[in-house]
Amino acid sequence: IRHQRLTIPWHPHSGVATVTMPYDANLTHHDSMGNQSTIEDQEIQWMASGKGIWHKEEYQATKANTPNPQIENRFEVKSF
Repeated sequence: IRHQRLTIPWHPHSGVATVTMPYDANLTHHDSMGNQSTIEDQEIQWMASGKGIWHKEEYQATKANTPNPQIENRFEVKSF
């Protein structure tokens, strides 16, 4: 039994706002403005990219044998 970890590498966003809520996982977010925070299971993060930002995401499953937390256990809404 192990807790899965997934990293989404650095990538850009511009002109969008995202709302992220991880399920069965904690999410650590890093961005190009030097911000870092960890969002616990079922907490909500709002990120507005403005004219542009780079960020990466690291997911750590909170339950044993959790499927891929990025694909199956989160939702993201984008607004243009």
